[in-house]
Amino acid sequence: MSDPDLDADDAALAAMPQAELVRLLNRLYARVGEASMTASAARASTCDELRERIRTVRLRVLTKAGSSPAPPRTRQQPTAAKLSPTRSAGAPPLPSANDSSRRAFIVLVADDQALARRARTTCGARGIVLMWASSSSTLMQLVTSVTPTHVVIEGAADRIDEASVRQLAARGVRVRWCKGTQSTLDVIAEIVDEKGTA
Repeated sequence: MSDPDLDADDAALAAMPQAELVRLLNRLYARVGEASMTASAARASTCDELRERIRTVRLRVLTKAGSSPAPPRTRQQPTAAKLSPTRSAGAPPLPSANDSSRRAFIVLVADDQALARRARTTCGARGIVLMWASSSSTLMQLVTSVTPTHVVIEGAADRIDEASVRQLAARGVRVRWCKGTQSTLDVIAEIVDEKGTA
């Protein structure tokens, strides 16, 4: 059955005004159990940024439904297998980030160390751990040993390949893309507000 939220192609997204893109994005966030964008984050986002987020959240919706699309053919990127830690036969499965008993554990992928310090201060005030990864390769090394609840990526959506996003989503990790310092801090504040009171 057709699903307009998932079926709109790039041309349809390009024709949508900002307010409609925000409404579509918030419907998709609701489907994966995430909080809607704040009004300030929506105002601070360009239409292109909103379209990138829509594509990313659609992927998580499809992953959650068990119908992950084939990744597009792009330049050579690290494989998702690097995200999976080596486990011996019979070892217990990795804990899911969806485990409601877990306190939030955020990994911020960003070039800006000053941004990471500000984000860590915000999280630390509520007892939430934030780790900083300066690149997607650092992130992939990190998640072989721990499972964060959230990964927040500051920068373009192609900083991490779609196969890796699907692998993280399969482990219950919520991945959010942001552009700019304020947008990133807004998203982290949303996570802190959502999980800090759990």
